Amino acid sequence: MAEFTAVSSLDSTFYTVNEKQHRPPHLRSHSTSLSSRGDPQETEANILPDTSDQPDSDVEKASFDAKPAFAGFDPSSFPDGGLQAWLVVSGAFCCLFCSFGWVNCIGVFQAYYQTHQLSNYSPSTVSWIPSLTVFFMFAGGPIWGKCYDNRGVCSPIGASLIFYPAMSSTGTWFFKRRALAFGIMAAGSSLGGVILPIMVDRIIARSGFPWAMRGVAFLLLALLIYANLTVRSRIPPSPKPWSLREFILPFRELPFSLV
Repeated sequence: MAEFTAVSSLDSTFYTVNEKQHRPPHLRSHSTSLSSRGDPQETEANILPDTSDQPDSDVEKASFDAKPAFAGFDPSSFPDGGLQAWLVVSGAFCCLFCSFGWVNCIGVFQAYYQTHQLSNYSPSTVSWIPSLTVFFMFAGGPIWGKCYDNRGVCSPIGASLIFYPAMSSTGTWFFKRRALAFGIMAAGSSLGGVILPIMVDRIIARSGFPWAMRGVAFLLLALLIYANLTVRSRIPPSPKPWSLREFILPFRELPFSLV
């Protein structure tokens, strides 16, 4: 019969090492107790595992193991259709009609400036205006995509502000049908590129330059009101801090710089 020596400390009963061979291995743990003389010594205590931090049910276990789901990037979470999604596409169509359609009018303005206000300048000098128009249209991409005092600067900046948010918002509604949605949206730029230059040229010939600008402004106003009511992102915005370094680092990659 094994000899047991019981000692008491803080209302807990521990047993000395003489009990070691009578206990299952999984219940043996190393601890320190006080001997009868009050000196600490090594002993084997029957201490059960602490279950206070462990889930009590399978449901709780599942919640512990669950990882956050990024629904915005899950292919199955994209509606790929529905009234709201197609309204976004139609609004984006209007945005591209107004943005790229207006930028495609640069040829009409080039010819008008050479024969009117800027007739004393060479065509190469006048061409700086439409060149700036195209530049600022695309140069605004990194800026307006990150958050989403002349005609050559202000108009393309506004067109850039229209184009990039519309394109980004449309992509949040479609996954399998994204190509179709983007095709319909891009058709707005083609239609605007055909209608607006002809419209500006005809109104200038009949009513003059001021009324040409007013007529186009009224048309764009109506289309952009509709776009403002329909274009919206499915994914809530997640603001991020601005850093100039983010715009510079990509240029360190040779393929990016060459493109």
